[in-house]
Amino acid sequence: MKIRQTSVLLTALLGGIALAQLQHDTDGDGAVSLAEYQAAQAARAEERFARLDADGNGLLTADELREGRRDGRREHDENRSERRGGRGFRQLDTDQDG
Repeated sequence: MKIRQTSVLLTALLGGIALAQLQHDTDGDGAVSLAEYQAAQAARAEERFARLDADGNGLLTADELREGRRDGRREHDENRSERRGGRGFRQLDTDQDG
């Protein structure tokens, strides 16, 4: 019984990964070409850059990079906590003082 559950879970997980990858298949041929992959990565890089560029001037300063790293770590820690039991630190920190 446990082997079957594990097999079903693994199949669903791998199917989800494959589906996510095929979302980059812009020409619909059932495969992701290098050009499609690069375009998807470029779009993600632009989104990340825009998030880091706090003042919107098209340049990243050392302060913006440091703050972005802090935000990224904080977001990672919150997501990890929430995955581990549904009650992340953010939910417990009612006065939001960290």
